[in-house]
Order: sequence, then structure tokens, then C-alpha cells
Amino acid sequence: QVKEEGSNCPVDQYIIELSSYDQSTRQSRLYRSDPTVLTGLTPFTNYSVVMKKYTDKKSVQLYQSNVFTLQAAPGPIGSLEVISTSTTSLNIQWDKPEQPNGIISHYNISYRHNGYLGCTVAAGAINDQSRGTFRVNATELHIQDLTPYSRYTIMVMGYTVAYGPSIMKSIETDQTELPEETPVLLNDSIKIYPFSIYFRWKPSQDCKDIKGIISQYKVIVDDVSPWSAGTKKEYSSNTARFDFKDAIPYTKYNIYILAMRPSGKVNLNKMLNITLQTTEYSKKFVFV
Repeated sequence: QVKEEGSNCPVDQYIIELSSYDQSTRQSRLYRSDPTVLTGLTPFTNYSVVMKKYTDKKSVQLYQSNVFTLQAAPGPIGSLEVISTSTTSLNIQWDKPEQPNGIISHYNISYRHNGYLGCTVAAGAINDQSRGTFRVNATELHIQDLTPYSRYTIMVMGYTVAYGPSIMKSIETDQTELPEETPVLLNDSIKIYPFSIYFRWKPSQDCKDIKGIISQYKVIVDDVSPWSAGTKKEYSSNTARFDFKDAIPYTKYNIYILAMRPSGKVNLNKMLNITLQTTEYSKKFVFV
């Protein structure tokens, strides 16, 4: 409360001149109440405050001081950039807030696994809800040990005396170079004849195994019976089934099924290996 010097009566009317240290804010206001709360100021800013008594003819300066406003929560960070650097890692960069509103002591970065790109988790199934939180002083962070071929949400916010608003961004990790899933044979689909073999399989049902796009399947057929030619043939299938029509009767075959990336790469350590033998062929003669 400001009183006129030499008087016991409060000043009824006065002017407050306010200017920030960098001169970005300059204003003059007329007040008729005492005390007065100045609002709308910028946190953590040095202001020059001048109070003057106002009359019809002149104004008399009553008070002058420099005031530093307190810190507050910062504004949102600047541009947020998230880059997938490998199948299991992300690099995160951001700019400092345009309105820090104080001294930023650290940034809080959190990530959350939001789903697998290779499959849809059925209702009731447990998804990989892996998540983590980091506190850093810099404006960059490298996160590792993530799940390949997955969708993540990244959230970043700054801290002074309180956390500011968070900025979020979604990112997808890369697929693995080689397939990580092993096809599963459907035993009840096997049909064996003298000159053909037919069977079906299904992709892995474990979402964690599906770490990329399967464009097609490679099927390798190797006959191993001593009387056969011992030849090995390769086929490709766009569906999870194979109809081998070049079989020799009563011959054993080793058959290998491998998932294939669009690049044509397969993983020899993740193949389905089955051994099947065609049935005998007996030609019936009709005597007349």
C-alpha cells in the first residue's frame, strides 16, 4: 500500500509505469485502488516499476524499483524430431522452449510401445506395453533396446519449478533385415499321392516374432531316396500353401519353407523343415 509522503491518507489515484529489462514490454496504467496486483507479466523477467501520484496538473514519483518475477512452468518445447536409427533404436532431438519462463533444470522424455505393425493383437491378448522415462539436461536422447517393426509414442516436456506442456510424436521402428518368424505346419492339411504332395502352413501367431513384411515364401524340395535323381528344386509361393506336382512315386522328400522379405532375403535359421514320402503307384492292367 502506497501513501503520499507526509500524509496518513492513501493515494487515491496513481500511475504505474512498467517496463521489462529488454524493453520488450512498456506500459503505463492508471489505478484508483490500493493495493493493486499487476497481472499478465512474463515469468522470470526483470521489470522496472515506477509509481507516480496523479493530479490534474502534474504527477509526482512516489516509488521506483526493479522487480524480478518468479519462475513458472515453461512453454512447450520447440520442434520435435524423432528418427528411427535401427530396428531397435530411436534418436530424439528437440529445440528449447521459446518461453522458458525460468531456468530449465531438465527435460522429461517418455516412450511407450503402442502396437506391432506386423499383426493385430486379438482382444484379451497381452500386448507389449513396454515403456520408459528419461531425464536429461541436453536437447537430444538416443533410446535403445526397443521392439523392431513397432509403433511408439514419444513425449517430451521441460521442467523449471513445474513441468510445461508435453509435445508428442509417433514413430515406427524399422523391420529386421531377415525374417524372425518360423512358419507352422498345419498337419491336418497334408495330402500325399504318388505324383503330388499338398500341404498348408500358417505364419507365426506370436506378434513379437513378426518383425517385418513377409512378401512371399520360398519352398525348397530335396528328394533323398536312393533311386531318385537327388535333385533340389526351389519354388516361391505368395500364399501359405504348396502343391508339389512334380513328385516321383514312393520317394522321400525333405521340404523347407522360409519366409521371405520383399528384398528376397530369408533366414536359414528360421525355416520349417518337414519330411514326406509319396505313395506307391500301381498300374492296374485289364486283361481282355
